[in-house]
Amino acid sequence: MIGKFRHNGYLPLPITQNSVKNNASKLLAIPILLLLLVVYNYRGETEVREVYKLFVVAEDESHEIFPNSDPPNSASRNVRPIKFHEAMSDKCLDDWISMAIWSENCNDVDVAKFSTIDPVFPWVNGSDPVQISALQQFSDEKVDSQHRYQEHDELRYALRSIERSVGENVGRYHILASSYDSPEGEQQIAQHPSWLDHHDKVEMHHHYKFFQRMPTIEETKKLSPSELNTLNEKWRAESLPTFNSFAIEGQMHNIEAQSDTIVYHNDDFFTLRKNAVSDYYSPIHGPVLRSLSYSMYVPQEKPLGSRNGEGVAIARSSWILGKRFGMRWRPYIAHHARSLSLPILNEAAIMFDNSFNNVTLARFRNTKDAPWAIQSFFFASWFITERHREALLWSWIIAKWGKSGESINTDMMWKELTGGEAIQHVVHVPYRNTLKDDELEKTLEDAHIPKPLNTEYAFSSMDGFGPGYLRQIWHRLLSRHGWPDLRDGKKLKACTIVKDKCFKRGSSPNELFKHIAFEEYGDCGDCIITQLIAQAGGKGLEVFLPPKDDLMGFTNVPHLPLDDDWRGIDFSLNNVLHTEVSPRSFATRLIMRYNHVFGETPSQFTKVYNPSQLKQQLHLADTREETTFICLNDDVKKENDIPAINELMGNWFNSRWPDPAEWERT
Repeated sequence: MIGKFRHNGYLPLPITQNSVKNNASKLLAIPILLLLLVVYNYRGETEVREVYKLFVVAEDESHEIFPNSDPPNSASRNVRPIKFHEAMSDKCLDDWISMAIWSENCNDVDVAKFSTIDPVFPWVNGSDPVQISALQQFSDEKVDSQHRYQEHDELRYALRSIERSVGENVGRYHILASSYDSPEGEQQIAQHPSWLDHHDKVEMHHHYKFFQRMPTIEETKKLSPSELNTLNEKWRAESLPTFNSFAIEGQMHNIEAQSDTIVYHNDDFFTLRKNAVSDYYSPIHGPVLRSLSYSMYVPQEKPLGSRNGEGVAIARSSWILGKRFGMRWRPYIAHHARSLSLPILNEAAIMFDNSFNNVTLARFRNTKDAPWAIQSFFFASWFITERHREALLWSWIIAKWGKSGESINTDMMWKELTGGEAIQHVVHVPYRNTLKDDELEKTLEDAHIPKPLNTEYAFSSMDGFGPGYLRQIWHRLLSRHGWPDLRDGKKLKACTIVKDKCFKRGSSPNELFKHIAFEEYGDCGDCIITQLIAQAGGKGLEVFLPPKDDLMGFTNVPHLPLDDDWRGIDFSLNNVLHTEVSPRSFATRLIMRYNHVFGETPSQFTKVYNPSQLKQQLHLADTREETTFICLNDDVKKENDIPAINELMGNWFNSRWPDPAEWERT
């Protein structure tokens, strides 16, 4: 049975006479742990999996041992700040949001200090007998194919590749790894790459240490911290150990990172070219999102299909987002390096606490009696876009026009929006120069941010709500990598705003906001944003903002209510903001918090089926000089192909990244 798992020259446990002898000193201090595999006897088949025993020596090169005595408590519902935004004065931030200018008011901001990313890698050594033992204890015939857990030594080279590409802008590397209860239950046996030395630049995060249940709003009101931790312990017992990538990704918001922006890499993602930090993230533009706008997912409460793939989790994620922001189709997030704001990911986990808690209750992707899964990257990527859209509409409707909290003058709003008295207004795609080459280059230069080397910024949230155009314009006219090109000034029709449909007379600001933003999210909310962007001129978001005032600046973490369904929320100004605080200061910080940009980077996705196909794909990567990211997705089914696959990969890895990183054992 052990032959079904690839070893690739990897010796995960010191179980030979020589290795036991060499580790004799460790045996004196730490008891030997006995792992007994469960016997499975399939009566319908002739296969019987043999019982075998493994003696694991603690703290070898492939494992860490730590006690179970200090599990983490429940997660905190405190919304995290974005450190770069805290460093910006109100004047600096106002100039950037209102005029899209990095002005002299920003001279004191040390942008370079915040121009870093933290790459995150999930990793499991499927050849490790500790992993195999735990897998067999919890698995049955319905779980994932075991080829999903194979070890090719990819992680070593994935780390080398990004270090060579953008290492000077990396705060810290993070590896999310498995850990398992010892037979006595008093310790955790945690996986550790055998080649990885202890190093300040690389941090290991074992599932046991960062899986934390997010308490709901009601639980925090009714339960004591001790009672919340009891719920957390029960949930952890039902969740760990896990073999489900959705579960691991769904807890990623709990890690502590040096940078606010993380870049998630599967361990089969490799970076082939030199990048700048702005290929992933710009402090003033936000994270770079890479989507496939032609591959759309329909929101589904109970999606059809196999839970083993990601499609079901994505469709479910879109439905959950739709309950809060509107039921729109949403594009796929490309299967390459994924940039995420860690504070925003954590905010999503707070708002959708049940969804993030429930995803861990399936130890395997294909567990059918577990709650529906979500896909965290898809979730977080579209969460930030929806929160930015919400911030724009809230600023215009509530902070600018609805400060009184009583009835709102919809006639004056309509006049500002359309400039006329007609009952409907045709909206065209606006002209904007935010991302014109010379304008973008100057903006980045003024802010001392290096321009991206391999990524084209296609659409910026400083130009409104990009996904709104996906329902307004025929796809073939979305000429900028699936997004509209606002630089060309073409008067393409986007949508039509109907006054009576969008602006209900006698509405309170809260009622009108919810009607425009959520009830009629497309024909009203999206279309109004597009029209206001057209009114705003070439760049900047001044038209959305309330007037300047002499009130106190906002100093806390800006966010709107965190309920997961818009229907019961009070968005009124008095409910969101203290009366002595400047609505403009809050609005600019709110909009800035969710800034993002859609980008396109030359990439190659390869499913590895067999040696000949792999050889062709590696040759393609070597000959296409512009290819920046490659994913080598292991889908090899035939065991006799494994040696040739290993040799091809090993030779290619060493030809690309021959030099060991400073954190590798010598």
